[in-house]
Amino acid sequence: MNEKDDLREVEKVLTPDVIDKVLETLKDEFNSHDFIEEFIKSEPKKYMRLVEEYWKKIDENEKQKPISEFLFGYLHGNIGSHLYNSRKMEWIGRVDSENIFGRLSKCSRWRKKQ
Repeated sequence: MNEKDDLREVEKVLTPDVIDKVLETLKDEFNSHDFIEEFIKSEPKKYMRLVEEYWKKIDENEKQKPISEFLFGYLHGNIGSHLYNSRKMEWIGRVDSENIFGRLSKCSRWRKKQ
């Protein structure tokens, strides 16, 4: 997998309009897991498109691992990286939070820009 190409896939799907739509549903402070959860709810087809694109690129050895371990961790990390470059929010630190699988993991904390 090529990180730059993979980030471009995220950029194609997480357009400013999509980010705005998701941000409307979130509190002024939120974390990446919150954003991803709302993105999945509001744009399930776009999220699945990203999952499919990432799945196509995974090495066969990686496909043998539990899917959440590699695919979703990598995809969600790239979504967080894309958010970091957004002018709509500012990064305010890292927090422990439940991911979409109910496991506690570190993620970025954000504040909407006014």
